[in-house]
Amino acid sequence: MLLGHEIAHNILEHSKTALIKYAIDETNKELKKDIKSIEKLEYGKITALNNLLLPRIMESKNESREHETGADSLGAVFVMNAGYNIENAIQLFSLMSDSIVKNPDMNPFYNLFPTPVKDLFISKSKQYSHTSSLAGIKANIDSIAGYLRTHPYGPVRYLTLAKKYNLPKEFKSTFPANSQLDLIHANLNEISFKYLTTNKQYSEAFFNMMRYAISKSKSLDSVQVAGLFANISFLKERRQFGAYVDLQDPEQDEDYDRICALLESLTPDESKFISRTIYPKQTEIKNPKNTSEHMMLLLYLTKTENKESLKTHYLKHYEELKKSNYSSVLSVLEDYLLNVKALLKYFLFC
Repeated sequence: MLLGHEIAHNILEHSKTALIKYAIDETNKELKKDIKSIEKLEYGKITALNNLLLPRIMESKNESREHETGADSLGAVFVMNAGYNIENAIQLFSLMSDSIVKNPDMNPFYNLFPTPVKDLFISKSKQYSHTSSLAGIKANIDSIAGYLRTHPYGPVRYLTLAKKYNLPKEFKSTFPANSQLDLIHANLNEISFKYLTTNKQYSEAFFNMMRYAISKSKSLDSVQVAGLFANISFLKERRQFGAYVDLQDPEQDEDYDRICALLESLTPDESKFISRTIYPKQTEIKNPKNTSEHMMLLLYLTKTENKESLKTHYLKHYEELKKSNYSSVLSVLEDYLLNVKALLKYFLFC
């Protein structure tokens, strides 16, 4: 079901749609003009930004949920055509069921990191409040919480397919433990990270990565985490990270909500500190072995303004990075190189 779902996303061109929408938003001069006007206000900036951006946020989240439902439906067709039992297959959604977590022990999450990073996270956690990021606009959060999600609720996804194929309507919140489940978890962890980062859902990607490591008593992939935070640092510097992080929401699990708050609160320098503490040798990368290392090297060379090395790496690996899960970050970087540093023309024509 998982593989069918992801193949369906590809066939339905959901990533392409998301990238086109991103390009349209990035070139929306009217929107940028409105934001600049709001930034000049002496009072009421937050309320004005909420009024301007909340409808766009809700539209984006709704489109994401529609994509998930479409991929579920087509994925189910693939599952049945391959001869699998659809009733068993859609139990996958029990892995994604929403059991609300309150007052969570966050130490298992923080303990995954080196002491300096752990201490930073704990310090940040003391500032946490289980409230909305959207201030006054979300006073009526109960009525719109579901509309701010990127994915439909697990039981909703199950029941949609159960009704379609005349299956039992009872949603089971547990899934039998066996070796097959371990394999599902492993595949889900790797595939979902790539899918979530491709679709700019960094909060979920980071949270799922940690939750998987804890559940399997594994260490985090240091290169993957360092790459994620290198991108976060750059996006925060360019004031683009808002499109990549989920807002705080009192109706979601508190452990996930804390991670959303944490990522929102980090400064660009703090994000860079996390990245380089986790993977200290990233400034010494010579021959990148994966997408994370490619992006870390590209961002490092951008900062050092080593024109020749940056040009060589950019041109050599452009096509690979454009097809990777960090393609949207590459687009932000291209805009920076073109409009701020005026280097992109130098790369192409010198």
